[in-house]
Amino acid sequence: MIMTFIPAQTNLQLYRQLQSQGFGVNDIELVGHTYDLSCRMLADYFRPTQKPFTCHLVGCSSVAAKFGGSIEIVAASIAHSIYEFGQLKSASSISADAKRSVVRACTSTSVEKLIHDYSSFNWRKFSKNSVRAWRISGEMPSEEILLMKLADIFDDLLDGSTTIAPSKKLAFGLPDDHAGRTIVMKHAKALSGEKFEHAWTQLFVDVDTFTNPLAAPMQRKASYRQKQDSVTDCAPAGNNDKRHQPRTNESHSPVKV
Repeated sequence: MIMTFIPAQTNLQLYRQLQSQGFGVNDIELVGHTYDLSCRMLADYFRPTQKPFTCHLVGCSSVAAKFGGSIEIVAASIAHSIYEFGQLKSASSISADAKRSVVRACTSTSVEKLIHDYSSFNWRKFSKNSVRAWRISGEMPSEEILLMKLADIFDDLLDGSTTIAPSKKLAFGLPDDHAGRTIVMKHAKALSGEKFEHAWTQLFVDVDTFTNPLAAPMQRKASYRQKQDSVTDCAPAGNNDKRHQPRTNESHSPVKV
């Protein structure tokens, strides 16, 4: 089955999508400022598939925009991981309040609150319990951050990343848990109507039928990784093929990184 919607993966693609959906200049500028923040915080972070982390964030923002998210949700989606990974996570000498002030200054008060609420919510615990039980306990996520989470999972599943990083656990037990699939589709319909539900139906068919020829050689164990390889680390270990060896002569000295 061919997916009828493919999320944007670059900021420019996203801006064009937002423009075509009728978002104004000020709205797109807010998303742009938030994207700039994500780039600074996560510039050297890559997904286990070697996909730049920021491309995934753009994809989440694109899904949120496509299926009815407000501009605040769209902007927050493009930075939903900045408290969990990257420079803010590693800046232990800076207080949590100071970090939040930085994010507010770069985005807006409402966008920062969504990012913070998303990062603070226990998605793993929520996913393992019935929706009804969580409604009774009053610990249900808001509709805004739930849409952000569905957008996050949607982008993860669409590009086949679970075939390359099968150890990365997604919320609701996806992609394999069929009860989780049912819950997700119910949430999708409740949040954004039948179009979002149908998109998930298409996505699950694609997940079940997709065969990734690169799955075995590209598999990674971590849920994300920081790219720190030097140029001389690029050749596979034990590779004796001279075509892949760095060339050295008098006019071309080895690159030092």
